[in-house]
Amino acid sequence: MMMVNIAVLSALGVIAALLFCLRQILKKNKIFAEYTEKRLYQQELIIAITQSLISSDDSGTLIHNALMMLGMSMKLSRCFLARPNGETGSIQFLYEWVDSKQQLSPLPRREISFASGDILYDVFIVRGDVHLACDNIDDTPELAGAFGGAEFKSFVCVPVTLYSQFWGIIIAQCDTTRHWEEGDIRLLKLAAGAVVSLLMRVETESELIRAKELAELSSRAKTNFLSRMSHEMRTPMNAIIGMTTIARDSADPEKIINCLAKINEASVHLLGVINDILDMSKIETGKFDIVIQEFDFEKMLKRVCGMMDFKLKEKKLNFIVRVDLNIPPRIIADEQRLAQVLINLLANAVKFTSPGGTIILAVKIVAVEGDLYTLRFNVIDSGIGISSEQIGRLFLPFEQADGGTARKFGGTGLGLPVSKNIVELMGGKIWVESEQEKGSDFAFEVTVERG
Repeated sequence: MMMVNIAVLSALGVIAALLFCLRQILKKNKIFAEYTEKRLYQQELIIAITQSLISSDDSGTLIHNALMMLGMSMKLSRCFLARPNGETGSIQFLYEWVDSKQQLSPLPRREISFASGDILYDVFIVRGDVHLACDNIDDTPELAGAFGGAEFKSFVCVPVTLYSQFWGIIIAQCDTTRHWEEGDIRLLKLAAGAVVSLLMRVETESELIRAKELAELSSRAKTNFLSRMSHEMRTPMNAIIGMTTIARDSADPEKIINCLAKINEASVHLLGVINDILDMSKIETGKFDIVIQEFDFEKMLKRVCGMMDFKLKEKKLNFIVRVDLNIPPRIIADEQRLAQVLINLLANAVKFTSPGGTIILAVKIVAVEGDLYTLRFNVIDSGIGISSEQIGRLFLPFEQADGGTARKFGGTGLGLPVSKNIVELMGGKIWVESEQEKGSDFAFEVTVERG
C-alpha cells in the first residue's frame, strides 16, 4: 500500500511539474504574442507616420500630424518637437500636440535656455546621450523646468539628427507617472527618423528650387549682359571708325585733334569693357591671382587720382582727398588690384554724380597689429544714390542697379563684382551705405603690411 501511495505521489508530482512547465510556456507564449503584436502595431504606426509625411502639404502641417498620431497611439498627454537657436542660445518649441481630452494649459514659455549647464544641452550635446527618460518627475524636480514650465509627471525625449548633426528633440510627456519601456523609446526614435526624412526631403526640394531660380536668374542676367555688351562695345567701335574716317578726310588740324581725342576716349572705354569681361572670366574660372609686392602708397594714390582728373574737371566736380598721415609710406600688397578697386569706385562716383557735385576719397587706419595695418577706403559721392532693394543686387555679376540706370549711364555692371572679388581675395570686405537722391558711400577694408 505504501508503494502505491509513493507511486501516486510521484505521478502527481510529475503532472504538477508538467502543468507548471506548460503554464510557463503559455505565459511566455502570451508575452511573446503580446510583444509581437506590440511590435507589429509600432511598425504599422511608423509606416502610417512615414506615409503621412510623404505629402505635398507644408512641412509644419505634416510634422504636427505626425506628432498627433504618435501622441494618440502612445497615450501621451503632450508631444512636441523642439529645435535650438544658435544665435540666442535657446531651444524653441516649434510644433506641439496636446491631448484634447485632458485639461492642459498651453506651454507658458515657447523658448528656454539651451547652453552649457542646461540639462537638455548637457545630455544631448555634451554627453551625446541617445535618450533622456523620467518615470516620475517628483523624484527629479530639477528636470521640471526643462520644458517651458509644462505640467507633467513623466517624460521621455530623443534627439533628432540631420546629416549626423544634432537638429532638435522629440519630447513625449504624460500627466501621470509612467514606466517608459524600451519599445516606447524605440518608437520615438523611429518617429524621429521619419521626421528627419521629411526634413531632408524639404531641404533638398528647397535647394533644388533655389538652384533653379538662381540658374534662371543667372541666365536672364547673362542674356541682358550680352545684349548690353553688344551696345557697350559697338558704340565705342563706331566712334573710333567714324572719328578715324573724319580725321583721315580732314585737313583742319583742330578737327583732327578733336577726332583723336574722341578716338582716345572711345578706346579707353572699350579697353575698360574688355578688361572687365576678362577679369570676370578669370574670377569665375578661379584664375584671378593676387600679386603681393612692396610699393609706394602715396604714389599709387596720386596715379589713381590722376587717371580721374580729366573726367572730374569735365563734369566740374569737387574732389577731396583725405589720407591718414600715419599710414606707412611704403606698404606690401597688390598695387595693381588695389588701384583697380579704387578706379572702379571713383569711376562710378564720377558717372553717377551730377555736374558740380562732390566726391571724397578718404583713407584711414582702423587697426594696427605689429607691422599689419588694416586700412579703410571710402569713396563718398553726392550722386543719385541707391535704394535698399538695388543694393542687394549691386555686387552680383552681370547685374546693375536697374535697367534704366544701365541705359542712361552705360557700363558693364562688372566693375563692382570684380572689385568685391578682389577685396575678398585680399582678405578684406566691401560694403555700401546709400539712399536714393542722397549720395553713396562705398567702403572697403584690407590688411596690408608695412614695407
